[in-house]
Amino acid sequence: LRGNSIRYDCPFPKCEGYYFDGEHDWGHVFIESTRAVVNDAKIIIWHDADIEQVDCAIIDSFIDNNDYQLYRVTGTRIAYAIRL
Repeated sequence: LRGNSIRYDCPFPKCEGYYFDGEHDWGHVFIESTRAVVNDAKIIIWHDADIEQVDCAIIDSFIDNNDYQLYRVTGTRIAYAIRL
């Protein structure tokens, strides 16, 4: 599935897992992460999580959510969240 997540005008398809490697700004990452959570994803994976805007958006999208555990893979650009 490709498109601009900020202007994507229909809901994300319900999936067990999402892998995001797109725009590296806070807005896109926050919206993508939030939509994956709303769909009860079991796992969410982000590429380029070492970029400050991406990292901040990931953390911000889970501030009030205790249903997921966040992880960073040491020595890589990958972060992921697993639903508990």
